[in-house]
Amino acid sequence: MFSTVLTPKTNELIVTSHRFSGGKEAAKSFFELGLGTVFARFREYESPNYPITVYYGFKQSENDTDGEKGDNGKFAVASTGWETMLE
Repeated sequence: MFSTVLTPKTNELIVTSHRFSGGKEAAKSFFELGLGTVFARFREYESPNYPITVYYGFKQSENDTDGEKGDNGKFAVASTGWETMLE
């Protein structure tokens, strides 16, 4: 039961290409299909008597070098995480 101190990460819905031999596209596909499955199950079992709250946290990591530099002199960080989830 307590074989690991850390939380198992294998089934975690994140886009991490090093977990997939297919690279970034395989990781993205895993994330999108998994998220679709989660929301399909929400729809299947939802009840108007019990609202559903979703906490979606993501780490921004892609630099937007086409944009303007911010107050700190660095380019803005762009992420499509929310866009992907809402689609």
